[in-house]
Amino acid sequence: EGVFMGHFSSGGSGAQSSLTTYIGALASTSTTASIGNGTYHVGFNQTDASFAGKLGSNVHKYGTGKWTLTGTENSGNLFIREGTVIVNNTSGQAANQVNIMSGGTLAGKGFIKSVSMKKGGRISTGQSSTLKETLTINGTLSSEGGATVVIHCNAYSTDKIHFIGNATFGKDTLEIVLNGRTLTAGDELQVFEIDKTLT
Repeated sequence: EGVFMGHFSSGGSGAQSSLTTYIGALASTSTTASIGNGTYHVGFNQTDASFAGKLGSNVHKYGTGKWTLTGTENSGNLFIREGTVIVNNTSGQAANQVNIMSGGTLAGKGFIKSVSMKKGGRISTGQSSTLKETLTINGTLSSEGGATVVIHCNAYSTDKIHFIGNATFGKDTLEIVLNGRTLTAGDELQVFEIDKTLT
């Protein structure tokens, strides 16, 4: 509760330092815990973790574990290099710019600002096979091509990605995961909600 973690010079000056810290797992149930200046690489112990605090610096996600973010005031950029980041915040933004690298996956039903997808990256809606869930991107989405968009569909509903800004795809793969449903000719699924333009 209330912990701030950052990099500072020794000797009593307290000046901020731009350093890099490597962490097995970054976890907190407190919304007032936060990380500040510098760069953080997290996930090296390969386990699942959840962080409810504030990300005020750039964070790189490694490891096979799932990292769940529920914070609403995160201003740092996120680089998903390995494993899965699940955004489950109910308002605000779980991250500023999310960069989905090859081997990384962004999932969940929360709110983020903008997304950049690299070849081999994945973005996936929701977490449940029975609930209708929407992942919201408040800013823009851009893909360099070769990424995968995963949409879950059950017998009653289809998850969606809501783009408040513009979305640009290029030779990416749309993967529909069916849970208890069989598609027949003529079925229609809405997988995107677009407020502006889809290219």
